[in-house]
Amino acid sequence: IFSFARQLENYFHGESSGVDIAVTLEEKPILFHRQDPYQVFTNSFFPRLTLHYTGRRGITRECIEKVKKIMLDDLKKSQYLDQKMQESVELGVESFKFHHMDTLIQSLKLGCDVFRAWGLIEPLTENLISQLYEKGALAVKPTGSGLGGYLLALWPDLNEGPMFEGNQCMGAF
Repeated sequence: IFSFARQLENYFHGESSGVDIAVTLEEKPILFHRQDPYQVFTNSFFPRLTLHYTGRRGITRECIEKVKKIMLDDLKKSQYLDQKMQESVELGVESFKFHHMDTLIQSLKLGCDVFRAWGLIEPLTENLISQLYEKGALAVKPTGSGLGGYLLALWPDLNEGPMFEGNQCMGAF
């Protein structure tokens, strides 16, 4: 199923990492590497996370092209940003392995900074990020490819959190 679904995503997006497919198939947190089989987290903590639609559908192909252009125009910047995103991922993995909320906050904020540097956060999305922080979010980061889509927000308490009106909060975990 994974292979077939990834081929379909490649057709629509141009280049699929497969991470969305893997998470959907497992319905649990995973550690995902593009070239390696993914691993399911079995001993993880479950911080309060919510998804928020930005109001714009992200177009993966467009985002990939933006990041590739940075690589062609400025290899040092591209390598630096890749290193920072890798650091963000490693912090995220560490936070789930060792149940460290502060490390998860660092991970999400660093990942968001890289999305900004790649030029994948538009003004309307930046405004929504600010609104989520004003409501008490500890960290906010785009999901997927950027340029729209969804934001992942981390909240301070596992059992409590702000109420959202309308379509702003798409789901809580």
